[in-house]
Amino acid sequence: MTTGKKFYWLKLSRDFFKRHDIKIIEAMENGKDYILFYLKLLVESIDHEGRLRFSDTIPYDERMLSVITSTNIDIVRAAIKMFTQLGLMEMCDDKTIYMTETQKMLGYENKSTERVKVFREKQQLIEERKIPIVEPHINNKRYGGFYYKVLQRDGYKCAECESTEKLCVHHIVPYDTEDDETVRMENLVTLCQICHSNLHNKKPPFTIGDLPSQNILTQIGFDETLQKRYRNIVKRYKEIDKELDIEKEKDIEKDKDIKASNDAMSVETDASNGKTAKIDYGSICEWWNTHSKLKEITKITEQRKPNINARVKEHGIDAIYKMIDQAGRSSFLRGDNSRGFIATFDWCFKPKNFVKVLEGNYIDKGGSNYGFNQKRSTDSKFEGVGVTI
Repeated sequence: MTTGKKFYWLKLSRDFFKRHDIKIIEAMENGKDYILFYLKLLVESIDHEGRLRFSDTIPYDERMLSVITSTNIDIVRAAIKMFTQLGLMEMCDDKTIYMTETQKMLGYENKSTERVKVFREKQQLIEERKIPIVEPHINNKRYGGFYYKVLQRDGYKCAECESTEKLCVHHIVPYDTEDDETVRMENLVTLCQICHSNLHNKKPPFTIGDLPSQNILTQIGFDETLQKRYRNIVKRYKEIDKELDIEKEKDIEKDKDIKASNDAMSVETDASNGKTAKIDYGSICEWWNTHSKLKEITKITEQRKPNINARVKEHGIDAIYKMIDQAGRSSFLRGDNSRGFIATFDWCFKPKNFVKVLEGNYIDKGGSNYGFNQKRSTDSKFEGVGVTI
């Protein structure tokens, strides 16, 4: 016959003795005594939810704590002062001692039984509904520990088509390792693999219209703050997509550029002596490798010369070096964008791209925008470099 009695215990994390505050205490003189005293106080506070008091009318004093923990009175005095400063202990107005970490460490037999029950139910659901198994560290890192709770909350069905097969959990505001808001339970929703794939295959990958219905958003607690941030991200994705949408004109621009540059090997005339200035390709190569902060090139090939010649003819030799400097001031061109796009030498010398970079359209403007971090660079010395007469 069971009595309903609960057996309590303290759950120390595996890294307990690696914590900075614990290591600092342990390194002190009498440090091990302080740690042992702290653990004794935690155990003593279990039955009272972290509170230590001799009785309702009598609080513990230093001498009483020394007696019940078999600890030297001087160790007790020093430890209480230290634990209070480190936030491990609080002294209430009525002199009750409150151990701040007891609640987080507390475990008991009934709770353990409940945990086993939840685990078995989850395993059964995984087998029946073919839900992918997510490792605990992935669940905690990418989903805030809510992966299976989200599935349960959404009734184990897709929020879009209500399918119950091959389910997964989707981040409405895209997952960001630097943003804890993206792993809130309110930012997670259940989708089937087909809907999830369709959502991510769109260009841009998601739109407001692709969100689950408004009543679903209300049910999962996707509040106005998250919706506003979501709209801002969608707007940013569209801006980036517009900047990078060069493929349609690529072939046309290439043909025009080659035709315009076939006879452009000599491009500038020295007004003082009538001599023709030749392009120093080696200097341009060196300037690119030292100032663009993009992928280095080994040399200016014959295939690259027509584009360079045409740009010099259109904008002048100084513009070549200025464009390279402008590229070096853009974290966007170095891959800090949603697509992972990284500009190359050849991309920068295409007609429209060259003008955009030259005019500073890609220069960092400071701050960050949902993961698009930017830093300002100030290297702009280019005048008179790279031309030999």
